[in-house]
Amino acid sequence: MTIYRIIKVFMKWCLLPGFVAAVASVLVLFISDYHEMCGKDHVKELCNQYEQNLIAGPLCHDLCQSKTLTFDTCLSTQPDKAIYKGTWKNEEVILKIRNGVEIESYSFSHLKTNEDHKNQISATVKILFGECENCSDLTDRLAKTADVNNDGQLTPAETMTMVTLLQTPEPSMMLIINDSKHVPEMYGYCGKLYAVEKLPVIADSVFGYTWNFLDLAVLPSILEPFEDSLKRNAEIIYKSLKTFKIVREWIFPFIEDLKYFVYQKILRMRLPSLEERFNFSLSLMDTVLALSSTPYGMFQSCDSHLGNFGLSVNSEVKIIDGDQVLPIHYLQLVLTSKKCINDRNCRVGDFYECSSECDQSTGFCTSELEKRNIQNICSDSLALIFRNISEDFKNQTLICLEKAIYKLAAFCYTLPTEKLVSEIKDDIEIVKEKLLHISRGEFDSCL
Repeated sequence: MTIYRIIKVFMKWCLLPGFVAAVASVLVLFISDYHEMCGKDHVKELCNQYEQNLIAGPLCHDLCQSKTLTFDTCLSTQPDKAIYKGTWKNEEVILKIRNGVEIESYSFSHLKTNEDHKNQISATVKILFGECENCSDLTDRLAKTADVNNDGQLTPAETMTMVTLLQTPEPSMMLIINDSKHVPEMYGYCGKLYAVEKLPVIADSVFGYTWNFLDLAVLPSILEPFEDSLKRNAEIIYKSLKTFKIVREWIFPFIEDLKYFVYQKILRMRLPSLEERFNFSLSLMDTVLALSSTPYGMFQSCDSHLGNFGLSVNSEVKIIDGDQVLPIHYLQLVLTSKKCINDRNCRVGDFYECSSECDQSTGFCTSELEKRNIQNICSDSLALIFRNISEDFKNQTLICLEKAIYKLAAFCYTLPTEKLVSEIKDDIEIVKEKLLHISRGEFDSCL
């Protein structure tokens, strides 16, 4: 018996029970211990700024005066963003604040005329989309939204708040493509706080696991200030361990199987039917189309895992975490400003979904994205949505369907990086048509 075989048997029969027990303990801690990852008293801070006329927004009165907007449970697991379950006019909502976003009132004090205020909004729109055909219409609409009291005159507080939200990816996306059924409804804002609709289902709780152990907030509250640092160090150790063959070939696959076991037996809300999986996949493709065909320019998701999508009561897919959803024009500006030694230096965000190549002759990254939403979401998510369906439904004949889905995911990866909206629409229609054929059983037998 080889050393690798001995290690594999040892991990299977000795380490697995210990790991399962450890993960179960972590989950108990995670569920039972209330974590104040939301940080400081945001209500007090916002209302102080509102009273000093430093911020504005349609929700400020409800938050600070009528008290019809209230903060309830903190939902955050990361310190850089405060997320609360809240109540607004007796309805459940989700309240979000991006920490580290500071409003600098002095930079807006020089604005005198209403045209000056609109020009400030227009300049922000130009950074996001360039000289787009419909950008003037977008500026007019955003200026009208910013005019909270509808008196036709923008104040420094109103303009400053709007510009700050436009510089923050998620509320910017919601304000700009607010008419899309694949973007949650944004009820309003107050300074850097914004309220959005609460969706009943998060996609990865039903269709596939995408969580990491490092995402769990498991330390006691007193140690939470150190949690982010500990997680960063853990990621460094993780990357170092990947250099060892035994870790890559045996331990990491074991951890992936363990994660799937925890998801399948503990975290998954319910077992979705095949029809639900196909309907979700088709709606996910429509979400890709919504991001790729706005009147102002394309958006790109730089973090498109299933945990960033939710389902409405009508089973429509919606983007519930848009912190890394950015206009492609803006992405290209960021990429071309990056100095690089190799391609690894040319990415925006935490993953490689928004990456380009390093131009060795200039020492800067190129502007052309290597992949677009259709390649990222289709190639990565479809296989996950339909993973192990033959095991889930105890039906070995579904193995052929699984293989047909994997083949489609591989096809998505080979799609060209289109630049025109019409070309992207054609690609999405091709993928949807192939999905419909598979749903009707029109694929090659593999048994």
